[in-house]
Amino acid sequence: MLITTLDLIGTFAFAVTGCFKAIKHELDLLGFFILGLMTGIGGGIVRDIILGVPPVALKTNLYFLICLLAAVVSYYSYKPIAARWNIILLVDAIGLGTFTAIGCAKAAGHGYGFFGIVLLGAMTAIGGGTIRDILVAEVPEVLRSGFYASASIVGAIAYFCICRLAVFQDNPTLLMLVVAVLILIVRIIALKKGFHLKRLHRMEKSPTALSRERHKKS
Repeated sequence: MLITTLDLIGTFAFAVTGCFKAIKHELDLLGFFILGLMTGIGGGIVRDIILGVPPVALKTNLYFLICLLAAVVSYYSYKPIAARWNIILLVDAIGLGTFTAIGCAKAAGHGYGFFGIVLLGAMTAIGGGTIRDILVAEVPEVLRSGFYASASIVGAIAYFCICRLAVFQDNPTLLMLVVAVLILIVRIIALKKGFHLKRLHRMEKSPTALSRERHKKS
């Protein structure tokens, strides 16, 4: 019950970030809702397609309604929400942890190994945001800023490492909760300290141009 509640809260927060991306790009109302919807449930749909099972988000109206609620709230209260964006980031971090834990659990339940568990755990958490950014022709934010996808991957690796401990064998919910809390802590620390992976710098010249220069000198 707790994991389900956190899942719905995370879906709401993810959908809100999608709606704000739509506002940034001045999309129409349909685009506004679609961006919110795909951010909220896109990662879970991709995960379930990979697993070869009917997407959970499409088997019930609940996730659709949560995203619709997020769109309505964002539309009518975008200024107060923007002024309290730190709260959205906190709830988003809760969603990041919960989505990762759920993805890991589903992958493990289908017999996936280390890379499968880590990939599907992270995909569940960051897939929606990636789809959102692709839809508005942006480089996915998780690939260029913050310690977001990295926090998800850390949690997914932790899931794989501790899932075989006896204390978690008969209590998968506890395992998911521990992983979700770990990711939440990592994400909050990253936000406060401004952690991010080293960025690659653009080359002054293309590889083709550098190759031609080398041939001219030789």
